[in-house]
This record gives sequence, structure tokens and C-alpha cells, in this order.
Amino acid sequence: MIDALVILLQKNCPSSNRTGINFQFESIHNPDTMADKSFQREFLETHNAYRAKHSAPPMSLSSELTAAAQKWAEHLLAIGALQHSVSKDGENIFNMSSSAPIHLTGKEAVDSWYNEMKDYSWSNPGFSSVTGHFTQVVWKDSTELGVGMATDGKRVFVVGQYRPAGNMNMAGYFDTNVLPLDDLHIYRRPPHLQTTSTSTDDLHIYRRPPHLQTTFTSTDDLHICRHKQSA
Repeated sequence: MIDALVILLQKNCPSSNRTGINFQFESIHNPDTMADKSFQREFLETHNAYRAKHSAPPMSLSSELTAAAQKWAEHLLAIGALQHSVSKDGENIFNMSSSAPIHLTGKEAVDSWYNEMKDYSWSNPGFSSVTGHFTQVVWKDSTELGVGMATDGKRVFVVGQYRPAGNMNMAGYFDTNVLPLDDLHIYRRPPHLQTTSTSTDDLHIYRRPPHLQTTFTSTDDLHICRHKQSA
């Protein structure tokens, strides 16, 4: 029988004022124990496939973020613990241990993060510790991605770093950055445009931009924006 344990760690609201210890350690350069080109490509492609389902633009792979993520993954393997790096960038961490040898591709960590969508409250958008990996994966304003992976065969750490950081828990940010799956998108207006109206006629409807339009009927190419209703 194979025993396996998966642990996730997610950074919320990164800040340039965050303080911590700067660790120095020797990098591991064995291709079998780090994120090689194939791993990086699949990690990026899996992110972008999920992002496309939420009308978020594709990200590009950043060599700077990838180098930082790789070093941090190696550090986590060395200390055998989960903790976030000291950075203003967003960060998702995946950890798995098993009694049998582990062979990950660039897909499993992203799939695990994205599966948190089942617990996301679309009616009350915002940050939650149980959905923070998912919301960072599809965060619309994030444009660059880095990935690191370190393993000793029985333990593996995967680190994703994002720029600009997602999960910025301020008014309106989740409404505009974490978009639902449906072809019809419902957005709350920014706070300065919100009203106290409770009327169902309080809708603003406009067509998707041409590059986001689908091949379905014209009603599927609409955005529906409702004013936030007062309690």
C-alpha cells in the first residue's frame, strides 16, 4: 500500500513591507530533481488553459521568477517544511510526500490548486484560505509566472510565483479578477458606481470585445453587470 500526503500553502496579499529571514543555500542542479523545460512548459500551459475558462489572458514564463521559485523549492526541500518566501510577488506552494517514488509533471500541482474552485463563493467574492490557490491561478491581472520544483524522490515541493500578485483583498478586486466559468459574466460595479437600488432592471449589459466573443448565439456574447445591492 502506498501512503501519500499532499499539502498546499498559499500567500495572501503580498506586500513590499513584508520582512523575514534571507536564506542562502546551494542550488541543486540535477535535472531529475528540479523543474526542467518540459515541467515548466506544462506548468505554464496548464495555468493558461484554466485561465482561458475564466476569460483571463495567458501568462508568460518569467526567467527571473522561475529562478527565484526554483531556489525556494530547493530551500523547502532542504528544511523539510512549508513556508513562504519574502517577496512582493504572489506565491502558491504544493507539497507531496509518499512511501513510493514520486514522478510529477507540471500539471498535478496546478490541477490541485484549481480544484479549490468548488469551494469558492461566487455570490460573496473575496479571499479565503481554502480557495486562495485557485484565485491566484486565474487572477486576471497576473501576467508573469515562475515555477520551481525540488524532490528527493519521496518528497516534492512545487513553487509557483506570480507577478503582479493576485489575491489583493480590497474592495472590487476579486469581482474583476476572478471571473466565473459561464459565457455570461456578472460583475459588481466599482464602489464609486454602486447604488442602493434593488431593482432587477438595474443592469448594465454590453457585448464582449471581439477577441472574447464566442461562436454561440449573440446572447452568449454579452456581459451582464449588476449594481451591488444594499443589505
